Order: sequence, then structure tokens, then C-alpha cells
Amino acid sequence: MASCRNFGMRFHSASTRKNFTHVSESTFGRTYCTTLARNYPNACERRAVYQPRLMLRSVSYPARKTSIPKVLALSNKVTSSEDSITRIIIVGGTGAVGSAVAAHLLSEATCRIEVVLVGRDKEKGARRVAELSARLQTNHQICFEPLDWRKKDRLRDVIRGASVVIHTAGPYLGQQPDILQECIRGQIPCYVDLADPLDYIQAAVALSPQAEKANTMAILAGGAFPGFSNVIAMECAARLNAPIRDVSFRYFTAGLGGSGPINLLITNQGFGEPVPRFRRGSMQPAMVSGLEPERVRFYLDS
Repeated sequence: MASCRNFGMRFHSASTRKNFTHVSESTFGRTYCTTLARNYPNACERRAVYQPRLMLRSVSYPARKTSIPKVLALSNKVTSSEDSITRIIIVGGTGAVGSAVAAHLLSEATCRIEVVLVGRDKEKGARRVAELSARLQTNHQICFEPLDWRKKDRLRDVIRGASVVIHTAGPYLGQQPDILQECIRGQIPCYVDLADPLDYIQAAVALSPQAEKANTMAILAGGAFPGFSNVIAMECAARLNAPIRDVSFRYFTAGLGGSGPINLLITNQGFGEPVPRFRRGSMQPAMVSGLEPERVRFYLDS
């Protein structure tokens, strides 16, 4: 057995297989699946998870060279001209996750960008812009746009001409992929969300034909879980260079100054609900979350 200290994962070996799917369960009561391609130890194939092939289009990249700014490369409006600027809309941009995404983009983007934080609270938006502007040391731009994204006409106006739209306005439970639909309608080159509910993801995947026609790249489930956690699992599995039977996740919140009310709401929504499970692409009987409490030991660096 091998463990990854920073993420509290446990990996267990099994018989050799070329391609296989593992199922992992987090303490938040969600279950995810990821297909690992053992033929490519230096690369991992990232797919929106819960079920293989849920991303509208697959993306392959070297395992240890990924970052949020790579989203910019998916936009056909990004050029190397000094006068050009890439406009990025972050829906829910005043929240903990949205503002963290904005900060990362502003510090790491190699092309000139304009980040537009979208939210309903004008005062909070002004504070976020001031906080990020104080740390801004490049020629990037940042601003706030007041908007309730459920008002589609207004949303359509705000995202018009954008290169990338990032949807961080959770929780996604009970939502429909309305923002993705508007991005497809407006032929936005790239859309990213952090969704995790299966119903939402399946509804988004159903828009694949329209997205193809509009030339819109849609990256689903790009958040900490199930998206990023599966990327971590695939990288760790590739480094172990041995067959993996399953992966066990143990989560804790750190680095963003607290979990925030939305994170707690999402956690409470997940407990006690049936959890869909997929093995090798097939639906298995659902399990109920929160019924198997256990003590978790986190391995933290001192």
C-alpha cells in the first residue's frame, strides 16, 4: 500500500489490467469514477467524472504541467498580439472559489486578460475588486459586473464577446445548465464549471451537439471534487507505476480561509441522499451516504 501525504489518499494494488475504472468515495458522501489509461504513464486523460466521457470533448495533457490558465489556450480569441486582451467572465466571482480563481488567473496568465467578477452584491464586488487590484502587478484588468445570472437577457449581454466563462456560482444541486446554454448560443469559445450533481452533468452533456456546432469547448466538473481529485488520483497512480485497484479520498478544507457557508450547504445536501455509482461505465445500485462513519487520520506536514 502506498499513500499520498498531502491528500490523504490510499492506493491498493490489484491484478494487471491495461485500462480500468476505479470508484472512490469521499467523506462528503459522493462517489466518483475515473478511467485510468495505463498505456500512457506520462500523461493522463482528464474527463469530467461520475461517468466516463461526460466531458463534451476530452483533453489530454502531461500530468505535472497543469494550471487554471491553460483554459486560456482553449479560446480561439487568444492571440500573441500585445494589443489583444482576453476577456474572462467568472460567474459567482465574488465568492471564495470565484475570487480564488480570479487571483490565480491574474497572477499566472501569460497573455493580457480582463477578469470580470459577476455577482449580485455590489458592495462585496467592490471589495473583491479592491483586494485583487491591490495585488495586481501586471497590465491585466479586473472589474465587477452586478448580475443575477438567472436573468437570461442580462446574462446574455454580460457574456457577449467573452473568450472564457467560468461558472463558480454553486451549489449546483437543482440547477440546470442555463449558463452553458447561453454560452453555446453566444458561441463563447470556452465554458468551465465546478458542477458535481449527476443530473446537472447529464443535462449539460446532452448539449454536446449544439456545443460542437457553436465551437464551444465545455469543461464540466472542474472543481476540487470530483474533477481535480480525479486528476490527482491519476497522477499519483501514474507515478506509482503499478496497477491500482481503488483509491480512498479523505478531504479537509484549507488554504481559502475557511469552508464558507456554500461549502457547508453542499455538504449537508449530500448526506443521506442516494449516491450514483459507476463501474467500468455501467451504473451500479445506488448507495446511501453518511451511513458508514469512521475515524480519519490526516497526514499533514508539520
